[in-house]
Amino acid sequence: SAYGPNPRPRSNPMKYVGMQTQIRNNNAMSVFLLLMFPVILLGMVWVFLALLNFFGNGYYDEHGEMVHQLDFETVNYYFLTALPWVVGGVSLWFVVAYFMNAKMIQQATGAHSVTRMENPRIYNIVENLCMTCGMDMPKINVVDDPQLNAFASGINRDSYTVTVTTGLMEKLSDSELSGVIGHELTHIRNRDTRLLITSIIFVGIISTIM
Repeated sequence: SAYGPNPRPRSNPMKYVGMQTQIRNNNAMSVFLLLMFPVILLGMVWVFLALLNFFGNGYYDEHGEMVHQLDFETVNYYFLTALPWVVGGVSLWFVVAYFMNAKMIQQATGAHSVTRMENPRIYNIVENLCMTCGMDMPKINVVDDPQLNAFASGINRDSYTVTVTTGLMEKLSDSELSGVIGHELTHIRNRDTRLLITSIIFVGIISTIM
C-alpha cells in the first residue's frame, strides 16, 4: 500500500474455546478424575498396611533405642490378600449408592415430589423449559425451607430431578424462577449431575475408610 507493507496481524493469546469443546474437555477430565478415585482408595489401603507394618515391626539396637523398619514383601502380601475384600466392599457400596442416590438425597434434604395438580406453577415452568430445549421432563422436588436454593441431581433419565425450596418459589417471579431452573436443567443436559453423584459416592467411601 502507499503507507508501506501491512503489519503482520498479532496473534490472539486468548484462544477462543466453544461451549461444546469445553463440555468435551470437562467430560474427559471428569472421567480421568473418576478413574483416579479407585487408585487413591487402593493407595490409602496400602499406606495403612505399611504403617501397621512399620510401627509393628521394631527392635532395640545396641543403644537401647527402638528401630522401626518396613517389610515391603509382607505389606504387599497382606495388600494382595485384602484386595478382593476391598474391591468387593467398595463395589457393593457403589452399586447401592448408585441406584439409591435419589432416595438418599430426598431423605437427607426432606424433599417431596410434586405433580402438576399439587403445584401447577413450578410444574408448568419446568415443562415449558424442557419443551423449549427438547429434553425429557425430570422429576420435581420441593423442600419446605425459607432459604433460596435449588439444585439438580440424578444419574439417568429415571432419576434426574430438579429440587427447589419453598422460599425460592415465594421470593422469585416466574421469569426469575425460570432462569434458576433453566440453569439446573443445563446441569442435567451436560451430565454434571452424574459426575457429582459419582464423586460424592467415592468421597463418602474414602472418608469412611479414613
